[in-house]
Parts: sequence; structure tokens; C-alpha cells
Amino acid sequence: ITRATVILEKPSQGKTWLFLRRSKADQNDLWDYCNPGLPDNQYRALQNTQRGKQVE
Repeated sequence: ITRATVILEKPSQGKTWLFLRRSKADQNDLWDYCNPGLPDNQYRALQNTQRGKQVE
């Protein structure tokens, strides 16, 4: 897992940043769990809590 801090310099960069986050979430079938446009009662609940393989 790579972590990075992103600092947006102007509000117009927010759309691009959100597009990139959604693209990555869609690749992993996670968007329904973190879509900021959904009301709280429409988020999907995580069902499988099995952890992935440990990478060395």
C-alpha cells in the first residue's frame, strides 16, 4: 500500500481528484462503500472481512 498526501491548490482540482479516487475504487468494486454522493442510509455494508494475502 502506498500512501500519499494530496494538497489541492484550488477548488477546481477537486473534480479531478475525485475522478481518480472513483476510478481506483471502481477497479476494486469499492465505490458503493465510499461514494460521497450517497446519503448515509444507502452505503453498502461490508460483508466479507477476510483479509488479503500478506505481501513481503
